[in-house]
Parts: sequence; structure tokens; C-alpha cells
Amino acid sequence: MGRIRGTAKCPSSYVFHDHPQVDPALHNFPYADHDSRLIATTELQGPWFEVDNHRVYDEFKALVLKGPGWSFVKGFDHTRNGREAVLALHRQCEGTSTIQSRKAAAYAKIATARYSGHRKAFTFDNYVEMHQSAHTLYRNLRSPSRKQKR
Repeated sequence: MGRIRGTAKCPSSYVFHDHPQVDPALHNFPYADHDSRLIATTELQGPWFEVDNHRVYDEFKALVLKGPGWSFVKGFDHTRNGREAVLALHRQCEGTSTIQSRKAAAYAKIATARYSGHRKAFTFDNYVEMHQSAHTLYRNLRSPSRKQKR
């Protein structure tokens, strides 16, 4: 959505930025580029937002229609609320139960990894990579409340 321009020539990803209200601190923040500033400071109201919100929904629907995420998005089909559809799927994919499932998978990967000597298809480097990827996955799955406290 960052590549698709909205009605006011702003990247359409502004529609689902994580803050519903734009405060003075957001206007004064030093952004890396003009598009980042537009995404962060464009208001989520008015006729242009409504047009962009519907377009985001149409684009997003095309991406998730035949996949497992559709069941979380189809409730917004009548209103074509792109912002809420994206945020609903985000909450589902990054929610507590999903994070716990991913942590359990990382733990299982660490617990079941065994190295019993060099083989043609499995070297010590493969063993180390398996552990490293599981530890990286675990570190990246911190709960949202822990990320905000840092």
C-alpha cells in the first residue's frame, strides 16, 4: 500500500497507521522522508480518507480472498472498511495465542535438535543454524507490551 497513492497523493498505507489521532508531536518528529511524514500525519477522516479507505479494502481483499485470513476480513465486506480489515487481521496474526504458538514451535525446535556426527545431508553448521533460527524466532516474538516498555 506504500506504493499506491491515495486521493491526496499520499501513500495509501496512511489508512492503517497505528495512531487514530494526529497530535503535534507527530508533526514535529524528524521523518526520514516526505512520504513517512505524510503517512504519519494524514488525518483519518474526511472524504479523501473515505475514498482511500475503500480502495485499501478492495486491494487488501484481493490479497486475502482465497487464503486463511479471509475469515477475519470478510466481516468488513459490506462497509469496505480497509483500515479495520487490516487491523483485524494484524491483531489475529500478532495476537497472544499466535505468539504463544510460535514460541512453542521455537522451543520444540530447540528441544528436538540433535547432532550425532557429520553426515552428508546434515552438518554441524546445519545444527547451529537450526538452533540460531529458533533462538532468533523466540527473541522476535516478544509480546507487544514488552516492546512498548523499552
